[in-house]
Formats: sequence, C-alpha cells, structure tokens
Amino acid sequence: MNETDLKIFELINLLKELGTIEYDKDFGDSVGVLKQNLTRIKQGKAHFTTEHIRKACSVFNVNANWIFGVEKKVFNSLKPQQTKALQN
Repeated sequence: MNETDLKIFELINLLKELGTIEYDKDFGDSVGVLKQNLTRIKQGKAHFTTEHIRKACSVFNVNANWIFGVEKKVFNSLKPQQTKALQN
C-alpha cells in the first residue's frame, strides 16, 4: 500500500473517531469507492485515485497537503464538533 492510501485510511479512522462517518463504507459511498474496492486497496491490489482524493477533500473539508505529507493540519477549517472531539 502506498503512502497516500495509508493517509486516506488514517483519515477514515479519524472521521470515525469524530463521528462524521460510522463505517468505512460510508466514506467509500461519499467519494465513489465501492466496498470491494476498499478491500482491494487495503490488500495493495488497487489505489485511491486522484478523483477519490479530490472528493474526500471536498466532502470532508480535508487539507490535500496533509494527504500528501506536506502539512500537518488535517482539515482546512474545523467545524465546532470536530474541534470538540479533537480536544477530548
């Protein structure tokens, strides 16, 4: 699995912790990745596309520079519920 795929899975876990999504499938539905393709990506047989990354950034207000390891800030701007969850 490449670094970008790892970051996206890190994002999925963070979104679950924040209560933004409940399951991996919720993320997949939001960015256009079928459940079976998420499994293939986890196995290293496929990768998230630039379109999946673009949609994730748009839908979840994610900082694309974080995904590519350029910045440490995950979100472009935190919503009140995200700020509260991160403080706990």
